[in-house]
Amino acid sequence: MKEKYFVIGFRRYKTAEEFKNKVVGHNHRTRHYTKSHSNIDWSRTNKNIILTDLQFNSLDELLDFAKQNLSKGKRQLKKGAAWGFEIVVDCTPDESWSESDYIRYLKDAEQYFKKRFKGLKVISSVIHMDETKPHLHIVFSYFNELEGQWYQRKLKEKKLDRLKDILKDFEEKVGKKYGFIRGKGKELDKPLKKALSKALDEKIVVEKKLGFIPTIKKEKVIDTKKAVKQIKKLNNKVKRLIREAEYYQEIENKYKELKRKNLMLSKEKEQLEKRLETLEQKALELKKENEKLRKENKELKQKNIVLVDNYKKALEVAAREIHMRTSRDKKVNEKMLDVTIDKIKKDYSLSI
Repeated sequence: MKEKYFVIGFRRYKTAEEFKNKVVGHNHRTRHYTKSHSNIDWSRTNKNIILTDLQFNSLDELLDFAKQNLSKGKRQLKKGAAWGFEIVVDCTPDESWSESDYIRYLKDAEQYFKKRFKGLKVISSVIHMDETKPHLHIVFSYFNELEGQWYQRKLKEKKLDRLKDILKDFEEKVGKKYGFIRGKGKELDKPLKKALSKALDEKIVVEKKLGFIPTIKKEKVIDTKKAVKQIKKLNNKVKRLIREAEYYQEIENKYKELKRKNLMLSKEKEQLEKRLETLEQKALELKKENEKLRKENKELKQKNIVLVDNYKKALEVAAREIHMRTSRDKKVNEKMLDVTIDKIKKDYSLSI
């Protein structure tokens, strides 16, 4: 039994131009597509099934709606941030399927995504029946009506918009029900192109059952495994470079801080050196003054010794003189004694 694959595309939208061209223009066929959309069969456009009609005609209308319903304290959409995303659901052709089988599968897919992204405002949901085979376009805004806030960060935290997780969950809840499995890189492209080639070779059978003829769209085959591996490698390299940049920035900051401290210490050192020089000068002056005082002190000591000797001699002379006078005359006149002492002072240069 041949394996059948489901296909899911995921793209984010940021600009008003994308809203106008992709959501309003392409999904609802409100403008004419020429070369780039030559696979549209305009005679079958009226068979397109609108599951959720277009809620807004422009990005401004969506932003006004969000502003009116924004909860208190919640932030407006940042400039340049994504306002929404589109999911395209497709599958490999099945010769045994009729249009109603495709429609049933795509309606189940729509219900799955509405449940997965519960609360997010659905802008539109359309099944295109006028291209190579039926497929679903469902566009969500990032504005959560139930919580009254833009929900990009919380979706990321809950990992609800990770394509890898979406594919795995979708396979379990929808894909297996219809016999679909998840394709992997080149493995998806080979059976898809093979099935389309066979459908082209047996166009009569396909045309009878489906009412249209699938065509192969020539696209460059991408090895998703290799691409993911390269992206991871580049991501790791970027992270490493960021860490290195942060490390070198930290070193530079430390170097600047050390340079600043060194400058402060240099200034402090210069001030201390000047102060030390001043103190040394004062110490030298004090030393000279001390030597002068010591010299003067020495001279005073010498004079003191002379004076003491003179006092001793004077006392001895005075004692002898008084003794001699008292021995001659018992009645010593006080006046005479004073004259004698004055004479001794004069003879020995005494100042007392």
